[in-house]
Order: sequence, then C-alpha cells, then structure tokens
Amino acid sequence: MRLIERILRYGISGCIVAALFSLAVVALVRLLPAIGPVGAGIIAFCLAQPIGYATHRMISYPDAGLNQMRQRQAEFVSWLPISSASSSQPAAWHS
Repeated sequence: MRLIERILRYGISGCIVAALFSLAVVALVRLLPAIGPVGAGIIAFCLAQPIGYATHRMISYPDAGLNQMRQRQAEFVSWLPISSASSSQPAAWHS
C-alpha cells in the first residue's frame, strides 16, 4: 500500500472514530445527565476505543500481517525497562 493512501485511510478512520466518540458523549450527557460530561466522556472513550482499534486495524493497516504484529510486540516488550530489569535479577529472586 502506498504511503499517501495509508495516510488518507488513517485520517478518514480517525475522523470517523472521533465523530462517533463525540456523538456518544452528547448522547450520554442528554440520556444520563447525572453522570455529567466527564462521566459521559469516560464511558464514550471506553466504547470508542475498541471501535477505533478495529477500524484502524481493518481500514488503516489492512496489509499488516499477524506475524509482523507479533514480531513488533515482541520487540517492544524486549525494550521495556521492566523486562530488562526482571531478566537481570538473580535466579534466587524468582523462586
């Protein structure tokens, strides 16, 4: 996939998810006024986050294979300070 096409797909996906988030906040504030805008924002975020992940996974990055994703996850985890700190601990600490 070409870079320009990927950028356009990413932008369109992001705008769709942002619009869904905003609509969810407005709807929740109107339907459940007791939770207020902050509570509505939290609930809307929890609803929009998986939708955003799925949208970007299917639309923005449809050509990203699972093997590439697993490789990137493994590389990321190997760079985490917690991972390097736990691997340098003496064996007696693990028992």
